[in-house]
Amino acid sequence: MKQRYFSLSGGILLAALNLLGRPAAAQGLRLDPSFQPPQITPASPAAGPAAVQALVRQPDGKYLIGGSFGSINGVRVRNLARLNADGTLDTSFSANCPANGTVHTLALQADGHILVGGSFDSLAGAARPRLGRLAPNGTLDAGFTPVGLANIRQVAVLPNGDVLALNPTGASNYSPPRGLYRLNGTSGQPVTGFQQAVEVQCFAVQPDGKILTGGGSGSYVLMHLLARLQPDGRLDPTFTPVTTYFTATTLQVAQHTDGTIYYNSQYTGLVGHAGPSTGQLNTFALQPDGRILLMPLPAANSPLTARLLATGQPDASYLAANGPRASATGTGNVFATVIQPDGAILYAGDYALAGTTTVWGLARFLDNNALTTRAQAQLPVAAWPNPAADRLHLRFEAASQPQQVTLLDNVGRVVRRQPVRGTAELTLDVAELPAGAYVLRVDDAQTSPRTQRVLLQR
Repeated sequence: MKQRYFSLSGGILLAALNLLGRPAAAQGLRLDPSFQPPQITPASPAAGPAAVQALVRQPDGKYLIGGSFGSINGVRVRNLARLNADGTLDTSFSANCPANGTVHTLALQADGHILVGGSFDSLAGAARPRLGRLAPNGTLDAGFTPVGLANIRQVAVLPNGDVLALNPTGASNYSPPRGLYRLNGTSGQPVTGFQQAVEVQCFAVQPDGKILTGGGSGSYVLMHLLARLQPDGRLDPTFTPVTTYFTATTLQVAQHTDGTIYYNSQYTGLVGHAGPSTGQLNTFALQPDGRILLMPLPAANSPLTARLLATGQPDASYLAANGPRASATGTGNVFATVIQPDGAILYAGDYALAGTTTVWGLARFLDNNALTTRAQAQLPVAAWPNPAADRLHLRFEAASQPQQVTLLDNVGRVVRRQPVRGTAELTLDVAELPAGAYVLRVDDAQTSPRTQRVLLQR
């Protein structure tokens, strides 16, 4: 299969931002009135600005948020909380799970347990340096006891249930490289035999368990700007890496359901990559329809988001002025994004909204230019039962020439993918997936990929 890369360079970002003031469709991005944005405040004046840095949507529609904050809407919490689907605080959960330092990353395991990573020493009232696990009610899972970890900035669950955790080591060029941990998904202990082959600043887990990585280094040291590791940490010989000797850092890497790999890099003079290192991104997010949400670093009184079409061209239908904004002094960021199956977009950070000066940690926006038009198109497949329990049966229209079916969870991650290969019927095993809403995507030879919502229940 031919590798497809899409580099989110400074030049592309600046072109998108130049279009933010143009007229657009009247039904573009707008605040969701059914969601109450939580007002966040720091734990103390000396604690620095409050911010939501990590965001996960649960299958039941509730939201886990982590970051640096001391209260939400006047209720004392410490750096970790859960919100109800309407944005109100889930007080019973949030009272159980204080962290005494910043929470940088969150992940859900299949059984509903919650992985929490950051720069804290204690979690839910017990010593858990840098990484711990909570039960679904927010109490500590005492059986998960990783040790010897440095500050954790990213955590993810591998297809077999193991946990991948990262402490980016910067341009240190350790030999052998270090900072990427593979842990047993039950005990939190290191998995024997795992050894990362390259420096890692960020990663993304593929459905097959292989690991896309972005690296960083100083000048005159060979660095893998983009690489892929096998599950044991060795370089994947079937993947052609992107390398450089220039000073560079890859800040984020992601893979779309069509196989295209996107990465966001900061670099100086990197040959073959257009754009300066200005216009840097905090993060980006991939929509199921192929559009790309960009979250740049702040500038005074400017929008904190933009969007590209799947071609890489600016999306003039996106009303960024209605979304998160930086303050008059240039403060405010968007650090995390969740795109719901219904097309709603959640932005987490520390930003203002149009016409306000209040600092919000999270808001939900509607944008019917993103997913709804395609999602409402008739899917050339019958899916039953819906809701499903153990198996989801599919029957295809032969004229549509289906090529592949993909099942995505409520944050857009691929949880099942299967080629169709000329068959009229197919069954997906969903017994091990958590209950909740999913998106079924069908790629065929006649149209653009189309989606429909399916529910799993237990």
